[in-house]
Amino acid sequence: MNSSAIGQALATALIAALGAAPSLWAQGTPPNTGSTSSVTYYATYELNGGAATLSNQTYTASATDTSAVWVANSGVLNLVNPAIATSGNTSSTDNSSFYGLNAALLASAGGSATVTGGTISTTGESANGAFATGTGSSVSLTNTVIDCTDDGAHGVMASQGGSLTLNNVTITTAGGSAAGLATDQGGGTVSASGGTVTVAGGNSPGIYPEPRSQISRATATRSLTIPLSRPTPTWAARLTPWLAEALLRRPAAVRRPVPRRPSPRAAS
Repeated sequence: MNSSAIGQALATALIAALGAAPSLWAQGTPPNTGSTSSVTYYATYELNGGAATLSNQTYTASATDTSAVWVANSGVLNLVNPAIATSGNTSSTDNSSFYGLNAALLASAGGSATVTGGTISTTGESANGAFATGTGSSVSLTNTVIDCTDDGAHGVMASQGGSLTLNNVTITTAGGSAAGLATDQGGGTVSASGGTVTVAGGNSPGIYPEPRSQISRATATRSLTIPLSRPTPTWAARLTPWLAEALLRRPAAVRRPVPRRPSPRAAS
C-alpha cells in the first residue's frame, strides 16, 4: 500500500468510524437529556455523590446490564491500580451506546472517575470498557489497560456531552462493531495522548464518531495504532503527532492524488 493509500485509509478510519457512602449494589436513572428513553443502571460498586479514593481493589459484575463501577450525581472517585471486570450482556444495545448501560466503568450525572494504572476488561455483548454520559460527567485514565472481547463493546465511549481523557492507555477490542475510541448520541469529547488502540473485529474502526459528535476535538498527540485492512487486523500504521493532528483537523486534505494524464503531442 503506497503512502497516499495509507493516508486515505487513515482518514476514512477517523471520519467514518472518533455525598452518600458507596454501596455494594445500586440502581438509578440518568438525568433528563431530552430523550424519551428510560434507562435503569445497576452496579456492583456505586459512588452516589461525595468523594472516595481506593487502591488495589477488584470490582466485578456478571449480571445483565450491570456495571462493575458507577459514579454519579457529582461524585468524585479516584481508583489506583483497580481490576475492573464484567461478563454480563446488555438488554439493549442502543441504551449501551447512548447512555452507557452495561459499561464496566460508568460516569453519569456529573460524576467523575479518575483511574491510574490497573485493568478494565469485559466479555459481554455491548459491554463498553469506560463510558462517560451527560454534561459534566468525565472519566480520566492513565496507564490503564482496556480489553473488550464481544460485539458492540467499545474500548471507551462518550455520549450526551460526557468526556474522556486518556494518557498512555492501551485499548484492545475483538468483537464486531467495536471501536477503540467512540462517541455516540448527543456527542462527547475524547482526548488521547500516547497509548495504542488495536481492533480486530469486523466493522470495527479505531475511532468512531457518531455523525452529530465533535470527534475533531479528539487529539492524538503521540500515536494510535489502527488496523488498516481486513481480514488482517495486525497490519497497522503508527500515527505520528503531526499526521494525527492533520487527519483530525483537516481530513479532507488527505486524499488519493488524481493521476496526471500525459499532455497530447502536437501533430507533426
